[in-house]
Amino acid sequence: MEEQLKEIIGGFIHLSPDEIRESTPIDRSVLKGSIVLHRMYAKLADAGIVVNNYQDIDNYGALLRRINGSEAVDGDNFLVQQSIPFSGNGVLASQKVSGIGIDIEEISALPRTHDFREHEFYKMNFSPSELAYCILKADPYASLAGLFAAKEAIVKADSRYRKAVFSSLEIDHLPDGKPVYPGFEISISHSPTAAVAVAVQIEPGQRTDASLQIGNTNTFQKSSGNWPVWVSIVALLIASLAIFLVLNHGLSQ
Repeated sequence: MEEQLKEIIGGFIHLSPDEIRESTPIDRSVLKGSIVLHRMYAKLADAGIVVNNYQDIDNYGALLRRINGSEAVDGDNFLVQQSIPFSGNGVLASQKVSGIGIDIEEISALPRTHDFREHEFYKMNFSPSELAYCILKADPYASLAGLFAAKEAIVKADSRYRKAVFSSLEIDHLPDGKPVYPGFEISISHSPTAAVAVAVQIEPGQRTDASLQIGNTNTFQKSSGNWPVWVSIVALLIASLAIFLVLNHGLSQ
């Protein structure tokens, strides 16, 4: 198994299997992006090497210890739902302060496929309803990159989501297309080559319903008006900066 493991990893970090040691880095700093990291573990899962909670693995030795210390599971059921405590109003329990996360992803980094529902990367990182929503868009890959960036932004806004399976972070949409996730205000934008997302965590009492009033935009707008002014200002500034960065990034290609 280790020979196959090194073969797959070597293809992503651009090393031959013989060059890979226990101290060899295999984290985001080497893989140049979160999407590529998730692609690598999807490739391992496709080969029958299932790794749960891999977000904190930084080198090959840590990966081996994680694999040797976990039980084998069915390849179709390797997505373990993480238990993140929610209060009755849909925000995280014991939440103290609001957090802000921002993420930019290259659209071209997403693996190409003829069937999103059967590809391991998309099964690991998106729910069936998210895939159904994006498949109907003019550019499914751009839409999926936007959702992926939003999930990363959520993790950056609240590190308690760090080990959450991405497919469990299901992002829904209001009738006007606005992306929503309980406990967060989300904004997504695209350039021709990249997607950017901002996630602003909302403190308890700043939102009235966990569903974000999906299907009732008037109620949603009313609840939004109760936010403190500083949260709205910060979100606007961060979103403006994000849009500037992604557009500038696209033009520089």
